Parts: sequence; structure tokens; C-alpha cells
Amino acid sequence: MRLYFEKYFPELDDNQIALLLKYHDLLLEWNQKINLISRKDTDNIILHHLIHSLALKKIFSLKPGMKVADIGTGGGLPGIPLSIVFPESYFTLIDSIGKKIEALKDITSRLGITNISLLHARAEKITMKFDVIIGRAVAPVESFAATVGHLLTSQGKIFYWTGYSEQKARIKIHHLSDMFEEEYFTGKTIMEADKTLF
Repeated sequence: MRLYFEKYFPELDDNQIALLLKYHDLLLEWNQKINLISRKDTDNIILHHLIHSLALKKIFSLKPGMKVADIGTGGGLPGIPLSIVFPESYFTLIDSIGKKIEALKDITSRLGITNISLLHARAEKITMKFDVIIGRAVAPVESFAATVGHLLTSQGKIFYWTGYSEQKARIKIHHLSDMFEEEYFTGKTIMEADKTLF
């Protein structure tokens, strides 16, 4: 199970890989109780969820002290994997479903992650500001950007994981197949936008 981490992220230390693998196990455990990820995808968590989440590390480096919001985090993706590899940044994982936040309280506690806070809320109701906003295919990209734009600092960025390309002039598209050779990443992208999008 370490293979993909060592292949694509050789800079990760043993402790980070161990935490990612423990998160994998906790995600499977909790997924038996509530639907955090698709049950048909549980055999592919490492590649389809953890490596997919960590793809941001290949295109953007979170700086120490940066505040990151993971909107519609569900099972903690992409926020938890990124919090493990960027331990000096601060993550707020946000979801409107209380049961998912309760599951994440247990997961983050058992992982011992201290750079995460959890928030049961809808993005529209939040007034905090963040340097970076992340999300994984929770809505069409422009709808997502319009919903979360008020949360960005003036120099903030949005990174949005999708399974399709939406070419817009003010959106930079990073094709994951340029970074990873597995067929799963064909057609997968992370879209990057800033305040000029809205």
C-alpha cells in the first residue's frame, strides 16, 4: 500500500506515510457506519482518494501558517491527506452533514492531527477568511466558486478537483494525467482560480 506514496511522493517521511495508511483504515472503518466515500470504491482508496487528494502538492506548496478551508469535505478529502503533508498549515474541514463531522472528529482524534478544526456548516453562512479553498467535485466549478468566493482573502486561491475539463479563461487547469501514469487519472483535473473568477 506504500507503493503509490513512494512512487509519486518520495519526499514523504515514514511518519507521514504511516498516518496516511492509518487514515485509510479509519476511513474504511467509518464507511461501514456512514457513507463517507462510495462503497464500490473502497478497494481503491489509496489511488482514487489519497493520491488524488495529494495531487495538489505537485502544483502548489502551502506555506506555513496558511489557512485552508476544505468545503464539502465528506470523509475528510482532500483536507486530511493535505494536513498530513502540510503540517504547518491550518485546515478547517467544513461539511453541512453533522454525521460526517462527528466521524471526522473521531478520525482526526485517533490520527492525532492538531492542525485541523471541524465545522458543521454551509459555506454560504461562514464569515471566516481563508488563503486557500479546496473542494472535490461538490458542484460545477463556477457554482462552487460563487458559493465560496466570499471566504477568500484578497490574494486567496481556489483549487477544485474535477473529473472533467471546463475551459474558462480565468481558470488554470492542471491535468493529473501529466503527473500520474495510472489510467484512473485520465481526464481528472484540478482547477485553480483566484478572486478574479467572480
